Amino acid sequence: FALLMWALVQRAQVLGALLGLLAAAVLLRHVLRRRACRRAARVLLAAGARSADAVLEAVEEGGRNFAFLRAAGADADGALRLATQRGSRRAINFLYEHGARVNAADEGGWTPLLLATREGYVDIATKLLKWGADADAVTRREGWSALMLAAANGYADIVRALLARHVDVNACARDGKTALHFAQSAEREECARLLRADARAVDAHGMTALMRAAEKGEVRTMKTLLEQGALLHDTNDRGETALMLAALGGNTAAVKALLAAGARTGDADRQGVTALMRAAGRGDVESAAALLAAGAEVNAAAANGASALMMAAFAGSSGMVRLLLTAGADPHARNGEGKTALELAAASGHGELAHMLREAQEKHTP
Repeated sequence: FALLMWALVQRAQVLGALLGLLAAAVLLRHVLRRRACRRAARVLLAAGARSADAVLEAVEEGGRNFAFLRAAGADADGALRLATQRGSRRAINFLYEHGARVNAADEGGWTPLLLATREGYVDIATKLLKWGADADAVTRREGWSALMLAAANGYADIVRALLARHVDVNACARDGKTALHFAQSAEREECARLLRADARAVDAHGMTALMRAAEKGEVRTMKTLLEQGALLHDTNDRGETALMLAALGGNTAAVKALLAAGARTGDADRQGVTALMRAAGRGDVESAAALLAAGAEVNAAAANGASALMMAAFAGSSGMVRLLLTAGADPHARNGEGKTALELAAASGHGELAHMLREAQEKHTP
């Protein structure tokens, strides 16, 4: 029995020694491999292999040298753009997971999303959008957006994905063309249909793209939308038209452009306020003059009985009051509270304006 126990102990010691040797061999192999990787990385870096091509090659070879290249300042962002351009999906995933930036652009402003869109990689473009890619990014020289590139090349699925992200469908390239222009020029009818439908869509407040452009005074965008079939007389939830919003914003050029396109001057919002009243309240003499020249009714009254003259008097705009009186505004008219423009001016502390209105009342026969 003692001899048997001694034999078992000897065998266990031998087995333990063998296991120790095996573990040491595995560790040595790992160390040698890491040293080999470091040596390979140093060789690559010494040869100037910080470029996107070198990084992408390292990734495609299994990523063994990637960490060393990245730590040494290799261009992982450029590698992501290159992988996107080539459609290297596994490399794209690897690079994103290891910190490559989805919105990093090259000198020309080309981001991975723009490149994926240009090449027509629907799945890659969708993935980049999910990862937070800027859907409104544009190239520096041409001003091309992903939506424009997709529209020009007929990639309807990418157009849909971008519209779902609420990209600016009315954005213009450097040459003034929108995505719809690109689609129509290239005869991409499905893309054009999608873009036309979006251009006429309304937001939660009933605002169309034309209304938003008028409110901001974006005349070029307005003209493009009108060419695309945007409706002049659509109203939002408050009953406002594009013309009213342009007047409210003091955007004289937009007011004139809408009038030239045939906008009606007599339309009023749910409170009975017209575009002329809005211009009068702001003291925007140039817009008011354009509206009057287009046939705006100078003595129209809002739901509370206020006229454009009363609004101008209350605001203290002598230039506007003078314009409206010259156009035939009635200085004797009263609002729902029975007050005239003279009384409103006096109550607001506009003494000189009140004097002007008193003289106008004396000259004007009710």
